[in-house]
Amino acid sequence: MTHIKLDNKFFDSIQEQAENSPRRRMNYDLRTSVEDSSQRMINVLMSDTVVPIHRHPETSETVVVCRGAIREEFYDDQGHKTEEFILRAGGECPAIQVPKGVFHTTVCLEDGSVIFEAKDGAYKPISPEDVLYIQTHPRYTARKKDLSGRIHIPYPTPPQNPETSSPTDREKSVTEFCSGDRPALSL
Repeated sequence: MTHIKLDNKFFDSIQEQAENSPRRRMNYDLRTSVEDSSQRMINVLMSDTVVPIHRHPETSETVVVCRGAIREEFYDDQGHKTEEFILRAGGECPAIQVPKGVFHTTVCLEDGSVIFEAKDGAYKPISPEDVLYIQTHPRYTARKKDLSGRIHIPYPTPPQNPETSSPTDREKSVTEFCSGDRPALSL
């Protein structure tokens, strides 16, 4: 196995992919084999990416800002923001530990911000129950334009009628937003 140098050249190559991704972010899986049961990744975010408010019911999450700045926001089960922290590479607070089961989101404050994320256990897609849908939250209702004029409608899109939509519809919405853009393992 060869080493992976986590330098600005490496981050820039991932940022180029993030700039061209509909999600406006891209992660790079740092695991070295399929037997590796941890989650370690570099995630490059553009300032117009929208990360759903979500939780990890079985693990805490460590977030370290390697370049740029983000705001980590925490929410209660009813969708009320309880705390927020500015994390900046080289700043007073470049990292945070997100407790297991706590709803949170990441807001990118600078294009090309790079975070290292680590969680326990093998990757499992986020389930619909672990995404907090807030119909009136501005990050889910606002439309954003990037420099090319494309309209980005933030996901996940809550079902039109939760009473009549199927679990498959809800799961599809979450899956479309939370999966994909997962590069293959670097073996």
